[in-house]
Amino acid sequence: MMARQKPGVELRTHVSGKRVVLLMAAVVSIGSVGAAQQVTVVQKNREFAKARVAIAAGDTVRFTNEDEFLHQIYASSPGFTFDSDEQAPGEVVDVKFPYPGEYDVRCGIHPRMILHVSVGKPAATKR
Repeated sequence: MMARQKPGVELRTHVSGKRVVLLMAAVVSIGSVGAAQQVTVVQKNREFAKARVAIAAGDTVRFTNEDEFLHQIYASSPGFTFDSDEQAPGEVVDVKFPYPGEYDVRCGIHPRMILHVSVGKPAATKR
């Protein structure tokens, strides 16, 4: 009888006398494969802590304002646009990027703040 291998699971057999032991080693995250992810980008000192992020379509970027100042983030491109309200210190804004593409996120209050978001194809879904 053959053991069927599940995706992400490695099966190894060890024969010792008449006993067969199956050991399974897996690197599996808790939750389902293909679940949307979240990336956090901090706003501090009138800048984004990262200049670039790469995510999959359907993932969310969480913008946290750890500055003493208001921020107001937006992106405008063909097929995808968002514009947040003013974001007070300590506030969080979550933005889901539904489509693959290249997007520049900016702050309407601090024009030198730019974050490039590269959105790839959606992660594979569990069958």
